[in-house]
Amino acid sequence: MGNVNKAMNEATRKNQEFMLETQRIQLERQIHMQNEMREKMMSMQIARSRELLYWFGTFYIVAGIGMIAGFRRTRKPGTLVPLLPLSFLLAYQADLAYGSKLNRIKMEAENILLFERDLVSIPMGVPTPSSIDEARERQEESKRLNKSFLAKHNTTVLHQAPCSPDMAMCDFWLSPKLNVTDQLCAISKEAFQHCFQQLQDHWEKCVAAQGDYFEGDW
Repeated sequence: MGNVNKAMNEATRKNQEFMLETQRIQLERQIHMQNEMREKMMSMQIARSRELLYWFGTFYIVAGIGMIAGFRRTRKPGTLVPLLPLSFLLAYQADLAYGSKLNRIKMEAENILLFERDLVSIPMGVPTPSSIDEARERQEESKRLNKSFLAKHNTTVLHQAPCSPDMAMCDFWLSPKLNVTDQLCAISKEAFQHCFQQLQDHWEKCVAAQGDYFEGDW
């Protein structure tokens, strides 16, 4: 009996080791695949920068020749002013495409990860299963409290668009009465009270129309 248990334990241990090794190999493959994809994306970005440099360099040469020709013809130094920002842009693009800018960017990124890690940290920390469960519980509690409040006050929830023109009192009641601004003061208090009665009639029509527009059809 003891030999059987020992053999079973040994088989279980080997099975666990095999599963761990398989998981390790799969994880390494995923890491290598992601790194290879990153390298391909970076190479595409560098190639794009170099292609942009060719076009921008051609534009710089043509524009420079035109500015120099304009300066010789007009003798106005202002014609050469655009060469200054264009020269900075050309130098930046050349450094990015063929210079050491990418190496400097990587070194600065390493310094940030080593000494300024708080700049890249996620606000409120990395989500955990417990924090996700707590957030979901807070949402459920908020929904429950809202439903309890509405039920306590006998409030029926209607699935009606909040910006429906059929529910705007200015559209169905006030605007037709305002031919001129001065007429607003002439509207009686009873008319304003009647407006709210019309509002109740309109929301009953909205319920009967199941949320469809009804203005002009009734």
